[in-house]
Parts: sequence; structure tokens; C-alpha cells
Amino acid sequence: MSKNKVIFKLDKNDSVVKHGHVLYRLICDGYKEEPKFEPKVKKGDKGGYVENLNQISTAVDDFGAKTWIDEDSFVYGNSKVTHMVVSNSTIYESIITGYANWNYIKNSTINQSTVSGSVEIDDAYIGISVVKKFHVRHSTILNCDIIGAKFNSTMYDAIVADLNGKFLNSITGHYDNELNQHELYIQGHKVCICASHNMIAVTHSKSDIVAEGTWTPAEFMNLVYDYSNDKVKAIIEQYV
Repeated sequence: MSKNKVIFKLDKNDSVVKHGHVLYRLICDGYKEEPKFEPKVKKGDKGGYVENLNQISTAVDDFGAKTWIDEDSFVYGNSKVTHMVVSNSTIYESIITGYANWNYIKNSTINQSTVSGSVEIDDAYIGISVVKKFHVRHSTILNCDIIGAKFNSTMYDAIVADLNGKFLNSITGHYDNELNQHELYIQGHKVCICASHNMIAVTHSKSDIVAEGTWTPAEFMNLVYDYSNDKVKAIIEQYV
């Protein structure tokens, strides 16, 4: 027996043109089999605009469609949206793959990027980047390849460019190819820092010596140098 799926169709009488791409209104045309519970997306609901039906996943769960784009959203170019609720957003030349039913993208533009994992994105521009397991608010991400922690990292009020790596906690502020996050140990206690040439921010600390806060690299070195192992000293000295 084949799996259930949502049936979408395109309204060829309702179209828009975006950068030379013709997009058509997405409409829910019901389900192959009725979902177990009342579906969130019902037959006859009008969605946003897509170039073709291959760009929207038809997978369902007990509550109906896992993927939906609202009336104010656009998906075009070589894009695919899976397991994500998209509202008031533009997805262009991008692959979007969510993880959980509460994942969403709203008020945002995703351009030539890959976004995946348990993500929540609001009021963001993501361009030419790979973003995994991040909650992003009021931020711009350019030419980055970043992954959040197991239970998701947060980026808010940030402008970041050319960043690569895994970030364990929060990113906020303006960074351009200089932010690095490190997991340090001071007297056996874990301290997570975001370090740039202008600032070291302690995002998490189990050490009595240093609490969460912000210092210049020199100030932070004076604070912890006598208690640090060689790995900690070597990292700090990169920024002093």
C-alpha cells in the first residue's frame, strides 16, 4: 500500500513573473487519503507562487501536509522545500529541509543557499550559505557554512559573512571573516567563547574564574591566563 500524500495543483490563471521566472499559484487539492486528524492545510487552500510542483514536498503526517508556503511567498529557480512552513518569504535557488513540525521561515529571503535541520528563521536574509540547526532572527548571513549545536544555536541582530564552523551558543553583532567559537577548559571547567580581534564574548562558562560576559582579548587574557592550559593560551594569543 502506497503512502499517503497531499495533492497540490497550480492555478495557471494566477501567475507572477520573478526575475524572468513564471510562477503559478499553489493550491491544495486534497489528500490521497484523509489524514488521521483535521489537516492544517485543507482542500481548496491557496498558497503562494511556485514554478512547478516538484519544488514542494507532498509528504504528510497525521495532521496533513508537512510543507506549505503561504499566499505571500515565492519559490523559484532550482529550489526545493521539504518539511517547512514558509510565510511572507522568497526562496530562490535554495534547498530547504526542515526537521520538526514547528520549523518555519517567515519574513525572509533565502538566496542560493541550503537551510536544514530544526530551524526557525524570521526577518533574515541568507545568501550563498549553508545554515544548519540555527534559530535566526533579524540577521543577514552571507557566504557562510555554519552549523548550530545539538539543541540549536541562536543568531539575532547579526550581520555575518565568510564564517565557517560549528557554533555552540548565540551570535549577535557584526562580524566579517573573524568570528571563531571555541570550547576551552580552565581548571577543568568548560568555557565557550566567541572570539574576534576586537572582542571575546563568553557565551557559556562552568568556571568560577570567568562568568558570561564580554572583554577585549587582552582583558580576557589577563583574567584567565594564569589559570589556563596551553590550548587556552594559544587560542587567546591569536587575538591579542
